[in-house]
Amino acid sequence: MKYKRLQDLPPRWAHFCLNVQNFIQYKLNINLYRKTLLVAFSAGPDSMALLRVMHFLSPGVKCQLIGAHLNHGLRDEATEEEQVAIEVCQKLGVPIYTGRSLVGVYAQKMGLGIEEGARKIRYRFLQGLARKLKADFILTAHQLDDLAEDVIMRLLRGAGWPGLSGMKAFDQESKILRPLLLTPKTKLLQFLEDLGQEYVEDKSNRDMAFLRNRVRLKIIPLLMQENKNFLQTIARLWEMGRIDEDFWQKQLDEIAEQVVVDKQAKKIILSATKLSGIHRAIRIRFYKKILEQLGPGQVLGETLFQLDIAFEKKRIGKVFQFPGNKVVHIKSQSLVFMSE
Repeated sequence: MKYKRLQDLPPRWAHFCLNVQNFIQYKLNINLYRKTLLVAFSAGPDSMALLRVMHFLSPGVKCQLIGAHLNHGLRDEATEEEQVAIEVCQKLGVPIYTGRSLVGVYAQKMGLGIEEGARKIRYRFLQGLARKLKADFILTAHQLDDLAEDVIMRLLRGAGWPGLSGMKAFDQESKILRPLLLTPKTKLLQFLEDLGQEYVEDKSNRDMAFLRNRVRLKIIPLLMQENKNFLQTIARLWEMGRIDEDFWQKQLDEIAEQVVVDKQAKKIILSATKLSGIHRAIRIRFYKKILEQLGPGQVLGETLFQLDIAFEKKRIGKVFQFPGNKVVHIKSQSLVFMSE
């Protein structure tokens, strides 16, 4: 390979790698020292750049890298891509674990589209492997263009703030870490070109049957025509979202101490009297937080608004149904959230 150590890189790319490390360490407050990192590695350009960056950084923080490649077997090229992933990891001295899935069977059984089914299986594979190997973090190669796609798709689904600012760079529960989230794809491609590093292209990324591809190939180019700094705007939106998310989380934790009367596995009771003295913006976010605690099922914003209006108007006996078999009863002295 053209460059083997961080010190061998041209200054531009050495600084690029160190900026990724700074993003992890100072923006996300994550210390990678002596940690085990499971890197999701498709051998596509994004994951190839991620693996090479982390390989350059790993001696400095003494972390262990492990590659993880899942072959869905959906395309003729899939076996060849798996072999490329194995060979690259061997050249870098990075151990790699591979797996294969029957995503078509799974998606049909669960009533999911192929894209959503593949995503669920991929994360299940990564999380299972991380547990087996006792990995501290799972690294995925989502970058700034992916973040822009995610923001637009959340807007289309009617997401509220701060969720509208896009995916997290680090998810505490799943241990998924996205070191390249604020890095544009063009920079990753330049990095790989200067390294002389080849990668594989997934032809399905141009299939317009998938919403994400239509957003990437049709909507984002139009937005870039109107604002050439659109991706930087998305990055700022993400930054604001993280700040606001931290603020709201602290607000909701304080509210919980005041208004939760009783909390059980499938039932949470709130004091109507104490809720009535709280601003509507906080109440609605608090309803959403409680419903999410009761189990899976997307919380619809319109129903949250209707619930709060009914609460303000004291419509005693009114019952609201939410996805995931969750209901909310409005009573004279309380709001009762239940999972049936």
